[in-house]
Amino acid sequence: MTFRYLIIIATAATILIYGIMKPEYNWDMIAYVAAAYYKDDYRGVDLTRETYGDIKKEVNAKRFSKLIIGEYRETVFRDPASLEQQLPFYSLRVAYIELIRLFKRFGLSYTKATYVISAIFASLSVLVLGLIILEAAVSIAILPFIVALTGYFEIARLSTPDAMACFFSLLGPVDVLI
Repeated sequence: MTFRYLIIIATAATILIYGIMKPEYNWDMIAYVAAAYYKDDYRGVDLTRETYGDIKKEVNAKRFSKLIIGEYRETVFRDPASLEQQLPFYSLRVAYIELIRLFKRFGLSYTKATYVISAIFASLSVLVLGLIILEAAVSIAILPFIVALTGYFEIARLSTPDAMACFFSLLGPVDVLI
């Protein structure tokens, strides 16, 4: 029995560590960082400065360049109004943005908080999935394979609320477990 829980914990820990150590720094990160600063009452040029300044501190120059190259991305980078126009699409994820802001209070930058939250929720998703597998009377040895083949490593790295959605989706069948 202990071995089964060890597999679950080891798989969840692997996802957590991988997500934190190998973040994707995807373009959505910009909008979520901006949405957090917008909630802090930054607007216009100040919003752009704080958003991109926060990101520049976290990513290397090559990655930062990739985040702002291309007609669309350059426009959002150079035009504060364009950045603000992105926010209605992202500010709907209230819980994710508020978690980003909460993690800042614990010393993380908004940029780092975006992918740490994803890594945490991806890891929690693995724990829940492991419990579901245990209840389904399927060999727990399948858990690492399911995790590797279904994108848990990817959602753990992304600066999006996808891992949160995954976690809460998996909680649906948990009432059967209780």
